[in-house]
Amino acid sequence: MEEKKNIPRLDTIKKIVLVVFAVILAKILYLTTVKYQHYTELAQSKTYKNLTIEAPRGEIRDRYGRLLAGNKNQFAVKISGDSLNKQDKDKDSKDGSNEIALNLINLLEKNGEEYVDEFPIYVENGKYFYTYDKEVNDYKKENNIPLKYNAKQTFYKIVDDLIASGTLDSKDRDLDPVDLQAKLNEKGYYPPILVSKWLFTAQRDKYDWLESYDIEKTDTAREAFLKLRNSEKLGIDKNLSDADARKIMLVKDLIKSQGYSQYSPVTVAKNIKENTIAQIEENSINLPGVTVDSQPVRYYPNKELASHVLGYLGKIPSVKVDEYLEKGYNKDDMVGLSGIEKYYEEQLNGEDGYKQVQVDAFGRISGEIDSKEPVSGDTVYLSFDLELQKVAQDALKQVVTKAQSGATLKSKLGDVSASAVPKAKSGAIIAIDVKTGDTLAMASYPDFDPNDFAIPSELSTEKYNEYFNPDLESFGVKHIQSTGARGTLDELFPINDDGVRIDKYDLYPRSMLNYATQGFVPPGSTFKPLTAVAGLMDGAITENDTVNDVGLWSSEYTGSQVLENFQKIGHGVTDVRKALEVSSNYFFYETAIRLYVKNGANIDALNSIARYAWKFGLGVEQGKTASTGIQIYENFGQTYNFVSWRKSLSENAKYTIVPALEAGVYEHYKFVPFDIKDISSDSDNLKILKTNLKNNIKETLLKVGTQEQISGQTEYANNIIDA
Repeated sequence: MEEKKNIPRLDTIKKIVLVVFAVILAKILYLTTVKYQHYTELAQSKTYKNLTIEAPRGEIRDRYGRLLAGNKNQFAVKISGDSLNKQDKDKDSKDGSNEIALNLINLLEKNGEEYVDEFPIYVENGKYFYTYDKEVNDYKKENNIPLKYNAKQTFYKIVDDLIASGTLDSKDRDLDPVDLQAKLNEKGYYPPILVSKWLFTAQRDKYDWLESYDIEKTDTAREAFLKLRNSEKLGIDKNLSDADARKIMLVKDLIKSQGYSQYSPVTVAKNIKENTIAQIEENSINLPGVTVDSQPVRYYPNKELASHVLGYLGKIPSVKVDEYLEKGYNKDDMVGLSGIEKYYEEQLNGEDGYKQVQVDAFGRISGEIDSKEPVSGDTVYLSFDLELQKVAQDALKQVVTKAQSGATLKSKLGDVSASAVPKAKSGAIIAIDVKTGDTLAMASYPDFDPNDFAIPSELSTEKYNEYFNPDLESFGVKHIQSTGARGTLDELFPINDDGVRIDKYDLYPRSMLNYATQGFVPPGSTFKPLTAVAGLMDGAITENDTVNDVGLWSSEYTGSQVLENFQKIGHGVTDVRKALEVSSNYFFYETAIRLYVKNGANIDALNSIARYAWKFGLGVEQGKTASTGIQIYENFGQTYNFVSWRKSLSENAKYTIVPALEAGVYEHYKFVPFDIKDISSDSDNLKILKTNLKNNIKETLLKVGTQEQISGQTEYANNIIDA
C-alpha cells in the first residue's frame, strides 16, 4: 500500500520539474529574441574596463638630496579601440570611427598640439617612404656605414671597427654570430640587427607590419599606402585627400598595435593645453571613446645640467622589445637609453596600478569598481654636488667659447688670457674627491636638454638633426672659414659612396657624446707625470738626476729622427721637478729611452710605461676588462704597448692591402686586380681562397716582433700566398 502512495507523489514532482524547465526555457527565448536588442544595448552601455595608472619614475637626486630628475603631471589624450569598433557596428554610422579619428587629429592640429604619429608610411615632396627604411639609413649614416651595406655587412663593419679600436680582439670575429652579438652587448654596443636571420630589426618590423595587413613585403610604400586607403576593412571615404586618409590610418594603426589589448585606451597626444582639454570635453558626444587623462612625465628641472650623466629616456629599442615585454613593460613605455637613467632602469621603473571602471556607450566613465594605486620607482642618490656641477659646466662652456676668439676668461681665482684657438669646439671636466674617489662633478661640452626626449612627439626636426643628423656641409664651410683649417671641404668631410658627407676627423662637436667618458683624445703633456712615475719607480731616473735640455733631442734607438720641445727652445739643466714645471719634452723623451734600456731594450721593455699607465686606469692590460667603476657607459683607449700596436698593424693593413689588390698595383709590383671582398656569386673554391688569403695576411702581420717575423717585401708576398 505504501509503495502505491509514493508513485503519485513522484509523478507530481516530475510535473513540477517539467513546468519549471518550461518556464526557464520560455524566459530564455524571450530574452534572446523579443528583448535581445534591449539587453544588447544595455550591456553595451555598461562596459567594464581596466585602465592602467602609470607609475611615476623614481627620482634622481644629488648627494645632498637636491632634485636632478623628477616627474610632473601632464594631460594626455587617449582613445579606446573597442569604443571606435562599436561605432562601426552601427549600420547608420559606417564611417563613424573614421570621422572620430579625423576630427580628433584635426582638432589637435588646429590647437597646435603635437600628436603621436607612428604610421610607418610618410609622404615627402609627393613621394612615399617607409619609416623603417629611413630608420636603417639613419643608423648607417650615424655610424659611417655605406648605405648599400646589408645587415651582415653592416654588422661585421661594426665588428671590424671595434677590433681596430682595441675594443674587441681579432679572434672575436670568428665567434658564432649570436655569441659575437652577445659580446658586443657586453661592451655596450647594440647593433639593431637580427643575426639569426641577417635582418635589420627595422626590416623585421616592416615585414611584420605589412603581413598584419596582408600586404606583400615587396610592395613599395606608395603601393602599400593605396592598398590600405582603398581597403574595405578601413572603409575610408574615397573623396578624402591622402593627407586626411593618413590621419585616419595613423589612429587606426595606433589602436591595432595594441593587439589583443585594444580595449585599453592608447595615447594619441601628450602634454596638451587647457583649451584643448576643454574642447574635447565639450565635444565628448561627438568624440566617443576619446578621453583626457593625467599621467606623469619625466622632468629635468635644471635642463642641460649634468645631461650626459643623467642620460635620457626614449621608446623601447626595437631590438629589445621582447626582453622588456618579458619584464612586464608595455610596448609604448619609456625607458632609460643612456646614463644613470639606463644603468638604474630596474630601480627607477615603478609598478603601474590600475582602475576598473564602468563606461557608457560614449566611452565616458560612469563609475569606479576597483583600483590599485601605482608604486613609484626608487630614488637614486648620486655622489654629485649640484652647485659644483653648475660651476663646472659654466666654466667649461666659457673656456671653450672664449678660447675660440682668444677672449679673457674671468673668474674669482683670477683672469686668464690666451691666444685664440678657433678649432676649440668641445671639452670635458671632471671633479673628483681625492680622499674617497667620489665623482663630484662631470661636464661635457656641448651638452643637450634631456627634456627634449621626455615626450618623443615633441622632439623637433631641428633638434633631431642637431643631435643625430647634422648638416656637415654647412658646418664644414664655416669651420674652414673660421679656423683656417688646411684642406678642402671634401678632404675634411668627404662624401662616401652613398653621396653622404661624413665627419672623417670628428670635427663636429657632438652634443650626445659624453667627451668625459667616451671621447678618445691624445693626452698630450698631461701624460708626463705618469712617465716620471714609471722612470722613478723602475730606477731609470732619480729625483736628483738632470739632463741638459738643449731643445732638440735624438737617440741611437730612434735613428735619424729628431724631436723638439713644443716651445721651440731648450730649458738648460733640468731635473724631474723642473721638467714637470716647464713641460720639457726633451727630459721625458730621455726618460722613456732610459726606461727602455733599463728594462732590457727588448720587446717587453716597450711596455715599460704602459705597465704604470694601466695601474692608473689609462688603457688596460691584455686579457683584462677596462673599467673605472663609474655606472655610465665609457669608452677606453689604450696606452702604447707592443701587443696593441701589432694588433693595430694587422687590422689596419687592410686599408692599404685591399685597395692595392683591387687596383693590381703595390709599390712597383703589378699584377692582375683581385677583389678580396666576400661576394655572394663567388664559387665555393674562390670563397675558400679568399678566406685563406685574408687569414694568411693577418697571421703574417701578427708575427711582427717574433722570431718568425717577415722582413722583405718578396718574402712577405710569398708567405701570404704559400702559407
